[in-house]
Amino acid sequence: MVDAPSMRFASARSRSTPPLSLAVLAGVAASAAIACSALLDADVVQCSVASDCERRGFAETKCIDSVCVSVVDDSGAKDADTGADTGADTGPWGCVKSTRWPEQNTSVPATVNLKVVKLLGNAPFPGVKAKICPQLDIDCASPLGEVTTNAEGLVSVPLHQGFRGHLLFEPQPAFTNMTPLLFFFEPPPSGTQTQETPIVLTSNAEMSTLSLLAGATVKPGLGHIFFTALDCLGQSAAGVSVRTNLVDPDTTVAYVDNTGSPSKLLAETVQSGGGVILNVPPGFVTITGTSSTAGRFFSATVAVRADTITALGVVPSPL
Repeated sequence: MVDAPSMRFASARSRSTPPLSLAVLAGVAASAAIACSALLDADVVQCSVASDCERRGFAETKCIDSVCVSVVDDSGAKDADTGADTGADTGPWGCVKSTRWPEQNTSVPATVNLKVVKLLGNAPFPGVKAKICPQLDIDCASPLGEVTTNAEGLVSVPLHQGFRGHLLFEPQPAFTNMTPLLFFFEPPPSGTQTQETPIVLTSNAEMSTLSLLAGATVKPGLGHIFFTALDCLGQSAAGVSVRTNLVDPDTTVAYVDNTGSPSKLLAETVQSGGGVILNVPPGFVTITGTSSTAGRFFSATVAVRADTITALGVVPSPL
C-alpha cells in the first residue's frame, strides 16, 4: 500500500556521466547514537513499561523514567564509525567507512530526473508543480525556481552539485486534499541522475489510513517522515532501524511490511526497506539509520514541517 519515496539513483542514459563523486559533506549536523542514550527528550512522557517503546517502533529499548532508552551498545564492532572491523569491506555495506558526498558547488550544474505519482493507483501525475527550496527555507518563502511534471509525470530538476535543499509539493488544483511533501536529495546530486523509484503524493485521508495501520493517529501540527533504506549497492535494505532526535509523545515509528503497508509489529525494515515516522515535531530534525549487521551508516539533518510529509532515502552517508 505504501511506496515510500527512495533515493535510488542511476546515471542518465542520455549522457555519459561519471559516478557520483565522493567528497566531504558540509553543513549537516550528525547525531551519534551511543550506549544507553535517551531516544527521547527527558521532559516527554513516552512510556510506562518497555512494551510502550516497542509499540512505538523503538527496538531494543527499555523504559527508564518515562523515557525509551537504547540498550544497544553502539560502541561495539558493529558501529561503523568506531574504526572497528565490521567484516564488510565489500558487498552491500562495504562503503560504510569510506562514504563521501559531493561538496556544494553552485557553479557546477546537476540535474535530477524524477517521476511523480499518486498513491492511489500509482498512476503518473501530470501537471504537478514543485518549488526548489534553499536548505534552511522550510516554508520555501524564497524559492530558487519551480518545475512542472509532463504528461507522463516526469520532470527534470535543475540543481547544482551537492545541492542540500529540497523540493516542496503543495496541494494542487487537481489534488486539493493532498498532504504537502518535502523531498530531500539523499545523497546530494552530482552530474545528471535519474531516480528509479517515484515520488508518491498522498491525500490527507490516505495519511489517516496509513497512520492507523501503523498503530497511530495523525496529530495536527506535527510532521511525518517517509523513508526507504538503501545499501551501498543502491538496493533496498532489510534489517535497518531509523530514529529521529526530536520526538513528541505521539511519535511512532513503523516499517513497511512485505505487503506494502506500515506495520506496528516490525522493529526494523524488511525487504522493501521502507518505513514511516509519524507525528514528528516541526523543525530541523536529525535522522539516523542503523543496520543490524553494519552498524550506524546514515545521519543527516532535514526539515520537518507541520502537517507535511518529509521524504528521503536513508543511504550510506559520511559520519
